[in-house]
Amino acid sequence: MNGKFSRRNFLRVGALSVLGASGATLLGRGGVVDAGTPPIKMDHGKQSAMPGVVGEVDHARNGFNPTDILTDFDYGEVSTLPSGQRLREYRIVSINKDIEIVPGIEFPAWTFNGRIPGPTIRCSEGDRIRIHFSNGSTHPHTMHFHGVHPAEMDGVPSTGPGVIEPGQTFTY
Repeated sequence: MNGKFSRRNFLRVGALSVLGASGATLLGRGGVVDAGTPPIKMDHGKQSAMPGVVGEVDHARNGFNPTDILTDFDYGEVSTLPSGQRLREYRIVSINKDIEIVPGIEFPAWTFNGRIPGPTIRCSEGDRIRIHFSNGSTHPHTMHFHGVHPAEMDGVPSTGPGVIEPGQTFTY
């Protein structure tokens, strides 16, 4: 390796460190692996990641498939303000819901629009954003946004509306 610091050299050093640690582990166990020792099988198609768990999570019963959420974006209801600026409005409801996290095991969850994670809102720079939030759960909630906005719209307790109590609504 040359003395230049680069991403490639960093990764190369990391790979050599891992290989070196693996070799030291093998030597610490009594030397070289016997050629007659069968390799450890990792049959992910037939084995469960958790012992005793059989089957698949019922995504239809949960009401969402986490894989689909990776590319399922909410672009809001689009309209134009009198100034000509684009307005995007989103409706988000918090709901208590039991979610199956492993076949046969449910977890009491706080969901947004009935799913975890909640919707990914998409917009363009310069859009005006309105989020109509309804708390349909039994716990107080708030929404916190990263971006440029007035402090009272930040979803911080004791600033602006603070937390939104069960049954209440607020427009951010």
